[in-house]
Amino acid sequence: MFLGAVYSKGDNQWTISIELNGKPTEFQIDTGAEASLIPEEVYKKVGSPTLSKVHQTFRGPNKAVIPVMGHFIEHKSNETQQEIYVVKRLHRPLLGQPAIQVLGLVKQIE
Repeated sequence: MFLGAVYSKGDNQWTISIELNGKPTEFQIDTGAEASLIPEEVYKKVGSPTLSKVHQTFRGPNKAVIPVMGHFIEHKSNETQQEIYVVKRLHRPLLGQPAIQVLGLVKQIE
């Protein structure tokens, strides 16, 4: 699974606040990420939901393996449910393609 994010000072970031486990969490919208991720610190702030084992390998922009601690499912009543992956030393929460599409945040132009 590919996860791509390159940061530079002064970037105009697209962000959205989404509740995780009832706690507002600011995510960067990352159309290049194939999954949604949060740093370990944010995971602890949202109450440390039970993690399930991850059975796939995650890679960053330089193809380096990203160590994923596990994942949990975030339920939004009748709206959606999304897998959220927890990563040590991640800079900020990233909202990936599956959630971006379900929430209708970005429209693909053909």
